[in-house]
Amino acid sequence: VFTSRACDENDDCRYRTQMVTFDQVRGRFRNLLEGALSSAELPRLEDVDADRVTELIVPQTDDGNAASGPLRTGEIVYDWNGAIFVRSFTNEDPPRFRVQVAHEADAAFAAGDYAAAALLYRQTADDAALENWQNDDSAILPAYALYRLLLLDSFTDDPRLVETQARLLNAYPDLATAPVYAEMALRYWATLQATNNLRSACNDVRAIMAARPEAVELLNRYGSRSPVYTAAALCPF
Repeated sequence: VFTSRACDENDDCRYRTQMVTFDQVRGRFRNLLEGALSSAELPRLEDVDADRVTELIVPQTDDGNAASGPLRTGEIVYDWNGAIFVRSFTNEDPPRFRVQVAHEADAAFAAGDYAAAALLYRQTADDAALENWQNDDSAILPAYALYRLLLLDSFTDDPRLVETQARLLNAYPDLATAPVYAEMALRYWATLQATNNLRSACNDVRAIMAARPEAVELLNRYGSRSPVYTAAALCPF
């Protein structure tokens, strides 16, 4: 295993790692990686799964910048598959920023993992240990999480739907000063109660988003590595 480090004119430095072995039959060296591995951190060798086969570990310590948005830290593990070392799995650290939990919740919702999505939305709204990426995240994102939780509860016929709606009413009694997502949630609830139709409720929510484009803009300010939101995605029924 050998690694070299090179930096460009902007002091952006990368490690280039290769692995080789000597093939006795062919009488030459051969690669043990599909190609040279580029990483921001210096890799290490360790038997992380105690199988007596050493793995190549690539630490991921960069938590992002204004251009990229928040990034998950952790480590990527390359393991032996019998022929070469291939990317095996990623050990991610717990999310540090509130918006990362919101993104995970939205991904779980879209994938149909509704139980996980509900837990993550509640964490977004309630976990005081989560940090802000944008200065107003602690004001904006809990309202967004409760709005999405209301959608999820109505879609899955969760008996906590009324509880979620009551929580929104208590948290945002004055919609004039509340984040846009509180107005979206309560309009959705009112239309759903009147029509019992998810599509009609979303149509009314989209009318709010047309009048208040910050509903989408607030979610699309987290950098190039974050999801891109549309009005249709914010109320998908």
